[in-house]
Amino acid sequence: MQDLRFALRQLLRNPGFTAVAVLTLALGIGANTAIFSIVRAVLLEPLPYRDSGRLLFVWLDRSDAKISRAPLSSPDLRDLREGSRTCEAFGGIWASSTVSLRDGDAAPEQLRAAWVTPNFFDVLGAECALGRTFRPEDSEPGAPPTVLLAWDLFERRFGGDPAVVGQQILVNNQATRIIGVMPKPFRLLLPPDAAVPDHLQVWQAMPRDFDEWPRGALYLRVVGRMRPGFTLAQAQADLASIGQHIAEETGSRRAFAAVSLKADGVRELRGPLLSLFAGVTILLGIACVNVASLLTARALARVRETSVRLALGATRRRLAMQCLVEGGLLTVLGLAAAWWVGWAGLHLLQACLPESLSRIRAAKMDVPVLTFTAGISAVWGLMFSLAPLVELRRVTAAASLHRSPITSLGPLGRYAAPGRHRLRNGLVVSQIALSLLLLIGAGLLMRTFINLQRVDLGYQADRHLTFRVALPEDRYPSADAVTLAVEELQHRLAAIPGVRSAGAISHLPFDDLPNWGLTYREDSTAPNDGSPFANARAITPGLLETLGVQLIEGRLFDDQDNRSRRPVVVVNEVMANGLWPDRSPVGQEFMLGQAEPDRRVAVVGVIRHIKQRSLVSASDAQIFLPLGFWQRSPMAFVVRGDSPANPTAMTSNIRAAVAAFDPNLPIYDMRPLNDYLEAARSSRRFTMLLAGAFAVSALALTCIGLYGVLSCAVAHRHHEFGVRSALGAVPRQLLGQIVRESLGLAAAGCCAGLALALCLMRLLQTQLYGTPPWDPVTCGAAISLVLAGTLIASWIPALRVARIRPVEALRCE
Repeated sequence: MQDLRFALRQLLRNPGFTAVAVLTLALGIGANTAIFSIVRAVLLEPLPYRDSGRLLFVWLDRSDAKISRAPLSSPDLRDLREGSRTCEAFGGIWASSTVSLRDGDAAPEQLRAAWVTPNFFDVLGAECALGRTFRPEDSEPGAPPTVLLAWDLFERRFGGDPAVVGQQILVNNQATRIIGVMPKPFRLLLPPDAAVPDHLQVWQAMPRDFDEWPRGALYLRVVGRMRPGFTLAQAQADLASIGQHIAEETGSRRAFAAVSLKADGVRELRGPLLSLFAGVTILLGIACVNVASLLTARALARVRETSVRLALGATRRRLAMQCLVEGGLLTVLGLAAAWWVGWAGLHLLQACLPESLSRIRAAKMDVPVLTFTAGISAVWGLMFSLAPLVELRRVTAAASLHRSPITSLGPLGRYAAPGRHRLRNGLVVSQIALSLLLLIGAGLLMRTFINLQRVDLGYQADRHLTFRVALPEDRYPSADAVTLAVEELQHRLAAIPGVRSAGAISHLPFDDLPNWGLTYREDSTAPNDGSPFANARAITPGLLETLGVQLIEGRLFDDQDNRSRRPVVVVNEVMANGLWPDRSPVGQEFMLGQAEPDRRVAVVGVIRHIKQRSLVSASDAQIFLPLGFWQRSPMAFVVRGDSPANPTAMTSNIRAAVAAFDPNLPIYDMRPLNDYLEAARSSRRFTMLLAGAFAVSALALTCIGLYGVLSCAVAHRHHEFGVRSALGAVPRQLLGQIVRESLGLAAAGCCAGLALALCLMRLLQTQLYGTPPWDPVTCGAAISLVLAGTLIASWIPALRVARIRPVEALRCE
């Protein structure tokens, strides 16, 4: 208690030192707490489903077609159910559809929906908040249509009235009974490349006859539940044997890849999150080293006090206890402030999260997170509390008889006895090294983001406004009716004042719809599973011109192509070079689609590759088909304005044009085309900004720590510098000496930091694009920042030395 009261008095007597130490700890521990809460929620916590550790996700490996992760077909799902001995059930989901929902006199609303097998939610281990999930009888022929609602739709559209369960509403103008409402926190945490959004609004049961769909139609995302006692490796071997059995019976190559639903769902988040956690851990280390440096410098200022204590009979153990109590008190104060910093930092991060990282919003400050925070605070507190003892281990009682026991000690220990002050110098060098490491990492991520900004998209993303419509079958029952309606709406949009052109496409670049692809082959032999695979898009004439796509050879679609008996396509340069490397692709014919091998198409044009699904993946084959040849619903309309101003200014005119065409046709997802592109870049931008914030904070903490150590050292070398000045040293020489010693610290720290970077930067390689892990430009810029920060931190203490007056410095203390 005496030690505690003394430590409290010392901290209150030095409020500047106390404030800097507490704020430094609060920043380091608080940032670490916020990021750990995210890592725990995303990577460590089990999925919010019943026995989620037994859930797996099944992919179809089509490496022969350059697709390692493809969805499954209906026959594949049937074979898995019948043949698996390690899994008790499999469920499928298809999230490519939308529905028009209408109740009472309210306006119809187009909603993102999904078809699921009746047992899907049972397999997943999710229960309804109200009502029930699907049963097998909901899929029977002639069964009345049923629907499940998401909680946000239930609250927004139906006012949260539980009586809505059991009522009938119109779904796609068909009377449908609501059988249940999913809980408010329910989310579909499937792998991101499964293209199933976390937040769907409507679910419908698949009809019984979906089992009869062809094996070549790959559309199902399949979740399996393992039997108790089986491992993932056993399930993988089991599914591999099923695939081999299918190949032997049907001649259709099948290779199923079973992965943990939890691990695969966070596969794309794991790298960025672990990188950020490593960065914030380094920041915590810098903060604690900073405090240790301040405590060490403060201990050196109290050398005479320590020697007097020893002369009065204090033991080394008593001195160690005093250091521990003082460091522990600082730790407690820093921990209390860190909890508030962590809480505020977590909420700030969640408020700034892009939609692609929305799963991070599940993070919270709970008891395990606070326990982790207290644990790391205790460990670091013990380490920096004992740091001053290393410097004071040689202090003796005789030192109290000297006039000034530290007048000959320089910031680097340059004028001290050999072996003294290595810890203090080592702490400063460590701070600089870790700061340089963070700066290099942040610089590499910044270079990567700049490279992504310069990626050739193959189309123009600005000036465009997009929206989606789904033409209801009861009013547009035939393919010709759909084609004519889309053409008419496109012409109305193009006639709006201020609109340059318009077009429609089945999948916008970087949207979240499940990808659509078709196999193709040049000859007319029977299709096989080894046929190459291309991304397919149904478009209207004028769409490619609206997007500003570059035509390489041939022509683009015209209005006659929608009605031509001879199907034509436009392909990208990747597909053209792969099929016809030595001749012109225009006029060449090939077979398209495995499910319908009789579709022979002719190439009328070749365009540059368009980035559609990923900014960084290798270019793949792409096929564009006229809408009249291959129907898709819903369709996304793209409207290009004349002005480079905000394209949302066209919103009201577009809504009026659609209403004039069909007042009962709901439109949805109206947004600038550039929003999809920014969403594709958003996760890397967020990671870059957060890493940059950590790096800047680390550099600032290092500069503050270096300034504190230098200021303390200069203050206690006051007498020495006065002597030097009296003997003829000019201010410029004294200032240069301090700066040189500081730059010596910085040089040592930069060498250590570069060595660390060479060892660790390869871990960032998966997060980089167009930039090597050891980029010399980035390393040079980071070193320049560290040197500049060192000069700034040392300049004020150096100016103080340059202004010393010999008479004042030599006065008796």
